[in-house]
Amino acid sequence: MMPALPYDGNYKISTRPINAEQIFTSGNIIEDSLQVQYIEASQRTDFRALVTWRVTVSNDLPTQASALVDWADLAAQNRGSLTQQTFDLSDFCTNEAQALKTARFLLSIRRRVNHTISFKTVPDALQIQPGSYIRVITSSTSYSAANNGAVTDAGELVTVSTIQNGTYDALVYYPTTSELKEQKITISNNRVTASSLRGTLFTLLSSQVNQGLYQVEQLTLDEDGLVNIAAVEVPVDSSGASIVAKDVLTESNFRVLE
Repeated sequence: MMPALPYDGNYKISTRPINAEQIFTSGNIIEDSLQVQYIEASQRTDFRALVTWRVTVSNDLPTQASALVDWADLAAQNRGSLTQQTFDLSDFCTNEAQALKTARFLLSIRRRVNHTISFKTVPDALQIQPGSYIRVITSSTSYSAANNGAVTDAGELVTVSTIQNGTYDALVYYPTTSELKEQKITISNNRVTASSLRGTLFTLLSSQVNQGLYQVEQLTLDEDGLVNIAAVEVPVDSSGASIVAKDVLTESNFRVLE
């Protein structure tokens, strides 16, 4: 059992910036092993949580109490269309405050979390376990039709928009050989400087660095000795603090009917 939310030295829910225990990049993620699984929109819609807990009274049999919890910012006309989910905590929960925190947590992750990831890495120097926070940094190349162009036999560019002088990463197609190469091209005054690029088609590549914070859910060891890591997104604010933790501690964000 590992805490689902960050906590401080007093074992209380923390809203301070989260420190990642390990960073993963293309250097320690096995090539082509990173997978991103986005949660379906139908699984991210708001709902109403009906939580039940056990009430114990001295010298009497225990009873059950329930509360219906939903987001306070929902419009009145939308509440009636929300699905209701029941969470029976009476086998182990005897504290109303804890039951309501659980409801706020369930409602928050439904609204805030939108994807999970999995990847493989080598076991060397691995310093994490289920519940650990990790940072994953990846780079991606985006495509835009506006960055397409052709080079005439005279070396001039034919493009939709003007391309500023500079050196760019590009994907170049050579019609004479049907070869497709990723290379750098230098543009000056709407012309290419390399004569070998004349008569080619190209698209400029735009790289973007993405980074996110995740909580490890599972670690498994493959037969080939690699470690499979499955982790869930941890939504954070501009300071790096958990948004879900803030939701759980902010009772005014929710409406409770008992």
